[in-house]
Amino acid sequence: MKIIYTLIVAIAVTSAVNAQTKVALPSIPVSKAGISSMTSSDRLILVADTLVGPSWSNPSAIGPTLIPAAGGGYVSGNNSYGDKQKAQAFMNAHGAILVDGAIVWFRLKQHDAGATESKIQISECNLDGPGTTLAGHVLNAPGTVNSVRDILFSEIDTGGTYATGAQAILFTAPVSTSSNFAISVNFSTLGAGDTVGLVSSSQPHAGPPGDAMGTELAWEQWNTNAWHTLRESWGEDIDLFIWALIEDTPAGIEENGYINGVKLFQNQPNPVNGTAAITYELQNAVNNVSVMLFDATGKLVRTLDEGNKTSGKHTVNVDVSGLNAGIYYYALTAGSGRIAKKMIITK
Repeated sequence: MKIIYTLIVAIAVTSAVNAQTKVALPSIPVSKAGISSMTSSDRLILVADTLVGPSWSNPSAIGPTLIPAAGGGYVSGNNSYGDKQKAQAFMNAHGAILVDGAIVWFRLKQHDAGATESKIQISECNLDGPGTTLAGHVLNAPGTVNSVRDILFSEIDTGGTYATGAQAILFTAPVSTSSNFAISVNFSTLGAGDTVGLVSSSQPHAGPPGDAMGTELAWEQWNTNAWHTLRESWGEDIDLFIWALIEDTPAGIEENGYINGVKLFQNQPNPVNGTAAITYELQNAVNNVSVMLFDATGKLVRTLDEGNKTSGKHTVNVDVSGLNAGIYYYALTAGSGRIAKKMIITK
């Protein structure tokens, strides 16, 4: 996996010492090449096998961005305030699902912990813990942890765009749930001095509402172990770029009609040990269709530019003979639709 270290110019700001005066600096715009322009106004949308926060379905959204924190670090990462975790909550209105992992976009990282290799942890957890929102104390913050995946600092990919920077991070085994849940990134396992920042949506600094439309689904755990929404603690009405990879009912979502004008079918054959045929269907003509293939470590191993496509069914053939055996994800971006599915490669 490529490792991209990106340095930013430090901004001299006096760091606040208590939580009520957390200060976010102006957002750093991030290239959104490869991100579809979603138009659904749903509070939380299901884009086939991917659950996303409401910011990414907000047609007036400003993001993606990276928001630095006064004193060092990032609002959506670790920082001088000692924040331990950041988490994105998902309201599951789709019944029994399996949570396979997440697509996470890390934008910047800096290694200052010497020769020691540190790590972060990606977790799936229930929304059964106490936390604080703008409305006050509630019992729907991240709580019981069901699955954890360690990611070494050297494995964190900080590519400059979604198409080159987002990682598919899979749990060792899928987590079964019928309830609301969250996926968190734990930064407390980083070595002293190591810093990592996640991409988020934006909050217009003139005031709310922000890209998340007041939903308060982005959470953070303070150094006191208490959970607070980013809107309550920072005044930032945003979502994190953590997208949940899920498996729906055995019938398959593509049999239930178009999702944002797109259907994606299981690759054939599956498992595959040579060439995989990936078929998708478009309700209308779409420009700039692309297919990306991630391995189980999150590395982007194939990008297929399909260009402009007419309505109807299309098939793209992917040669996987040179790839190692294992579980992979292929993601289709087509207009307002984005779909991800699992592929198994054998030898």
